[in-house]
Amino acid sequence: MWRNLQMNASAICASVRYALFIMAGGRLLDNLRVQNADLMRLRQYLSGNNQSFSVVNFDSLYQDTDEVTVYKILAHFCENLLNASSQIIQATAVQNPEVLWKQAHKLVGTAELLGFKQFADESRALSHRIRLTEGYDMSQLEVAQYVRTVNRLYSDVRDLFPNLKSYL
Repeated sequence: MWRNLQMNASAICASVRYALFIMAGGRLLDNLRVQNADLMRLRQYLSGNNQSFSVVNFDSLYQDTDEVTVYKILAHFCENLLNASSQIIQATAVQNPEVLWKQAHKLVGTAELLGFKQFADESRALSHRIRLTEGYDMSQLEVAQYVRTVNRLYSDVRDLFPNLKSYL
């Protein structure tokens, strides 16, 4: 009898806890659903508009973490894109390929993690060419195209998520 009473009390407590959680955390759950919808919108947008976007990488990150973590990684990535763009432009003015190498190299890992496969490949290839070419010419068209790509990627993500800075 005592065991039945314990089981009933446990079931009641679980039901009460669940009801209190729903009452207290309803907004939180709704907010997470909105975030999830935003991330899925990003996934759909990128997979539809960017043939080189890796849905597998994005889904893997999303499954291994949570929405907030993906947003934080995305927010830091956007900040790194913005910083890379300005630093590369400054480095071009003084012909400093080391800065270009560092910025391109720095973006590879996070770009790949988030699923921006083509951008990660371009960044990796550029950093390799700079490392292998002594006296790399910073005035090349390649550098200007890379900066445009960085800025376009930054703009695309920022336009989809204007409140991304709140995750920094």
